[in-house]
Amino acid sequence: MAYQPERPVIAAVSGQHMDEAVVTTAALLARARSTSVLLLHVIEVSHRLPLNVSSDEMLGQAEAVLDDARRLLPSNGAPVRTEVKQARSAFSAIVETSLAEEADTIVVGAHRFLGEHDCDLGRTATHVLRHAVTPVVVCYDPIR
Repeated sequence: MAYQPERPVIAAVSGQHMDEAVVTTAALLARARSTSVLLLHVIEVSHRLPLNVSSDEMLGQAEAVLDDARRLLPSNGAPVRTEVKQARSAFSAIVETSLAEEADTIVVGAHRFLGEHDCDLGRTATHVLRHAVTPVVVCYDPIR
């Protein structure tokens, strides 16, 4: 089956410990669905600053996160693109990107799952789950 990169699996990476699970899951889904992976990193800009403000340091950190994520991908996997967005919130940028890209799936990480009866996935994962119009996969790290 030929790859169809026009409907990517979005892997929302943040530079945190959940990135490995997010990237691996996105790569497996993309390969199974013969599509591409879009590694997306969002720079959150405070409301006190103009949205288009950027610095070499911020962009350098974002590129480092994407480079680390790219290294986690299997060598025989799906085609990969990377993108850095600036937004007031990561969750809105992830949802907006999924709409603009007509994404196949969004993969996000959550490190705040609390157990069998209590569940707090965090701000970003919760918002993406509530507002995305495409399937969402949440990779979580249970707190023991």
